[in-house]
Amino acid sequence: MADGDSSGGPGGRSRRRRRRNRGGGRGDDERPSGAQQGGQGKGAQGHRQGQGQGGKQAYGKHKGGPKHHGSQKPHTAHKHGGQDHKHGGQDSSALKHGGPKPGQAIGECEGLLVTDKGNHGKLRQKKNYYLPDNKTDVHVAPRTIEKYKLRDGCLVKGKYGAGYGKHQFDLYEVLEIDGRPPAESMTLRPFKSLTSIDPDFHYAVGDFTKDTCMRVMDMICPVGRGSRGLIVAPPRSGKTTLMRKFAKAIEDFYPDVHLIVLLVDERPEEATEWSRSTKGEVYVSTNDELPKRHVELCEVVWKRCQRLVELGEDVILLLDSITRMARAYNNVQGNSGKTMSGGLDSRAMERPKQFFGSARNTETAGSLTILGTTLIETGSQMDRVIFEEFKGTGNMELVLSRKLADRRIYPAIDIERSGTRKEEKLHSAVRLRRITTLRRVLARMNFIEAMELLVTKLDDIERNDDFLARFDVDPEA
Repeated sequence: MADGDSSGGPGGRSRRRRRRNRGGGRGDDERPSGAQQGGQGKGAQGHRQGQGQGGKQAYGKHKGGPKHHGSQKPHTAHKHGGQDHKHGGQDSSALKHGGPKPGQAIGECEGLLVTDKGNHGKLRQKKNYYLPDNKTDVHVAPRTIEKYKLRDGCLVKGKYGAGYGKHQFDLYEVLEIDGRPPAESMTLRPFKSLTSIDPDFHYAVGDFTKDTCMRVMDMICPVGRGSRGLIVAPPRSGKTTLMRKFAKAIEDFYPDVHLIVLLVDERPEEATEWSRSTKGEVYVSTNDELPKRHVELCEVVWKRCQRLVELGEDVILLLDSITRMARAYNNVQGNSGKTMSGGLDSRAMERPKQFFGSARNTETAGSLTILGTTLIETGSQMDRVIFEEFKGTGNMELVLSRKLADRRIYPAIDIERSGTRKEEKLHSAVRLRRITTLRRVLARMNFIEAMELLVTKLDDIERNDDFLARFDVDPEA
């Protein structure tokens, strides 16, 4: 009773007034729990600190908690916090500024599909040479890849929007795959299941041009549809010029062929020259980039070529060079525990060999022709080992000579060491007999004198058929 009287007396009223002053005008029972948690300061400053820290924490944890007097801002913050949690913590600039939210398509996109080990895909852009770019890449979910049977290298067109979680953009709907309806694209046979056959169509680049280089190449080592050609070249022997002339001839006389040029670890000025002189697709990784970028570009271009063959297109890929590509794979391979001569890892050649070996002519689909250069006489033991690994894997070899190049005799082709397997399927019987006679005549001479004589005679006669007509009679008969 004494306690009750004292609490109701003047002293009690004074204590209540002091408590109201410390609590910002509220009673003990009206103060929010957050203020009790955070309000360790004195006076109004302590209450504001507690309201800013403890109050938000309390409201963030308990949705729909007890109503409190005062501002409703904590409740609004909780509402937005629930949306962020629902969409995987998305805090994109689009949401902050009232832009499109995840789940809403904002436009159409087109890109080349590249998947990772978790079967997540990215649509990469051609302007970036199909290399990774988080600002423009569109994420493709695994369920979308499985639904439409998408594979690496497919050109996908669809609708995209704001992404979920760490992805800036997500693909919401697939409209076209390689320019075809998705249902039609799903019925194509995979590249590995296609039946391979010998090259049976001759790219007769020497019959339509007056260029001596192409005319010699056409007679000595013809290129067929699905050829796997190896251009063996020492430095400064004219391999780049030869490949550029071949690309120009293909563009002029075979416009239906899909021409792709892949330059790996190339000089920047060479990359510019190729881009300006070639109408086809040119993909470049310069020598100031990391080996990882070289490998990524090779993988993307390789997969794209396979998808084009599945579509029934005839593709010609000019690769410069196989040697530099193998070096890049060797650098990113890591140490498998076995190192061959020259510092080459024992497993570093697996992917380059698969790349080069994918050139083929198919019965029911298109064809992939690869002409790749390998470097010799560089003084590098690794380059020699790489050449030995690829020697004999192709069905066409064109060997360039440093001695001919030093004497300014172009094309610097070593006739005796160059040739094409099963060339009877590329030449007619009459033409093949004449070329055989020509080879026998040139084999009796020194290879430098033989090439110089051949170039001189071709300059006097415009067409190869007219030149070969002189060799109807076998000189040994």
